[in-house]
Parts: sequence; structure tokens; C-alpha cells
Amino acid sequence: MTRSRMTKEERNAAIRTWWPDRSIRRTEMAKRLMISDTLLTQLARDLGLPDRRAHEFRENLRVRIRGVDYEDAPAAAAALGVTAQTVYSAIWEGREDYVGLGRCRKQNRPSPRMQKVVEIGPFRWASHNEAAKALGVARSTISSQIREGRIHHLMALAMQYQAKIEKRKAA
Repeated sequence: MTRSRMTKEERNAAIRTWWPDRSIRRTEMAKRLMISDTLLTQLARDLGLPDRRAHEFRENLRVRIRGVDYEDAPAAAAALGVTAQTVYSAIWEGREDYVGLGRCRKQNRPSPRMQKVVEIGPFRWASHNEAAKALGVARSTISSQIREGRIHHLMALAMQYQAKIEKRKAA
């Protein structure tokens, strides 16, 4: 069915039929109806259908994650090492196949530049973060100074760092 051929009454009838069916995910319903997830949720609410996130709807909800069927969300959570709420949230957002894989978002991984060895004068640090912490500046300062070729400022900081180390050894 295409959107142009489906009438409002047909769409509402399909939502009323599919909404209680736990085997059909909300994202799948939205794709079949060719509407967004948000609009589907709003239409279901307008039709007086129960919130699929509610406790009553979650009871005995069979869960399939990466092709493995679990009796319910708490069982899946126990097997994957996460909380049941994590499983419920992932189901609601349509990303249950990523549950239990750990953080894999791009912003949670340091960029390769931040993992490079930093050498300033006689000092060597395993990363930009370590160098920034030792020299008492922001990581972005280390990165920008190196990128722009302004090593003289970092060299001055490294000399101050060396003086601190020598002072600690003497004390």
C-alpha cells in the first residue's frame, strides 16, 4: 500500500489492528504505513490506544536480540549484562540489536589524533590527554599548538613541567 492510496480510515484501522500485536515493532508499523515513528505514536495516542511503554504492555513481552529469543526483557538483560530498562528503551527506539555491545558511538571513542604519542622536548606522553594533564592545559591546546606548528609554547610548558619534577625529586 502506498500513502496516496491509503485513506485515513484505512490507516487508523491498520494502527488499531497492529498496535496491540507485540510481534510487530513500532518502527516496522511506521515503515508499513510510510509515516514517521513520532507520527505513529501521536496517531495511536489520538485513537486512545495504550502507551506501548506502559507496564501492562511490557508484561510477558518476548524479546528478540540479534536473532536470539528471550522470554522477556529482564531475561535478555541478565544474559547481555545490562538492565531491563536498557532493553525496554532499545526496543522502544528500534535499536534492540545493539543492546549489550557496549558504547560504540563515535563521540565516545577518542579520535586517532588523541591517541598519538606526543613528544615535546625530552618528554614523551602516550596521548594528547596525558600531555595536556601533565602540562596543565586543555587537550585542545595541545592539539592546536601541534597542528599549527607552534611548539615553542609547548616547549616552555614542558620546561616548567621538568622544573616541577626536579623540585619534587629534590624535596
